[in-house]
Amino acid sequence: MAWFGTPLRHSTAGLRPRQDSNLRSRLRRAVLYPLSYGGLLRAAVRRRDLQRLANISTVGSPTASASVVHVRWIVGLLVSLVLFGCVSRPDPEPATLSTQPPPWSAPRDAISHIRAAGLPELSLDSGTDPFILEIVITVDGAAVPLAPFIGIDRLRAVQAPVHTHDGSGDVWLEGEGNRDVTLGEFFTLWGVEFADGCLGAACAELVVTADGRAVADPASLLLRDHDVIEVSASS
Repeated sequence: MAWFGTPLRHSTAGLRPRQDSNLRSRLRRAVLYPLSYGGLLRAAVRRRDLQRLANISTVGSPTASASVVHVRWIVGLLVSLVLFGCVSRPDPEPATLSTQPPPWSAPRDAISHIRAAGLPELSLDSGTDPFILEIVITVDGAAVPLAPFIGIDRLRAVQAPVHTHDGSGDVWLEGEGNRDVTLGEFFTLWGVEFADGCLGAACAELVVTADGRAVADPASLLLRDHDVIEVSASS
């Protein structure tokens, strides 16, 4: 993946945790978080901008006075919605695991999958102890991109200690509990069946390697301190 025109490479063996994790975490959060979690809306409806609308001059115009009353009423409503979050949130759907072929989208109600995986529910700004790895998936020889926002519940502003921000293949480990996350828990967050030799609908063969080494128990593989994890399944 290219960041501001400069390719970002994984660290070489022995350089763990990855040296660029802190910088990349700050850069990615500065750009993606405002886009992902409603930051643009909050920036556009700043209180000082709304106050300017409410302070429209009414000199010499009864119609303008009435308009200002309406503007102030609308301003008050918008401020309430933005500052106090007066938008109803539906109850989350229960976590389910797909046994279908890819592509697989990230669950909307990620909180249910975070709980199903037994992982901590963290705030969206939980960025301590960051680490980035790449997970490469192929099914029947075809590449399967990671879905954006695996492990992130944007509606409820929570995330798991492992998550994705885009489909680049980068997987982020951040916050409390990120050193204990397994590959099986990652697929639970994604909502994809990963057990008994199956990945989704592909159950003929499942091969997992971590930094080029075969993994005997893929579901229990700890993600931390690996650069590249490859998952290959066939139907």
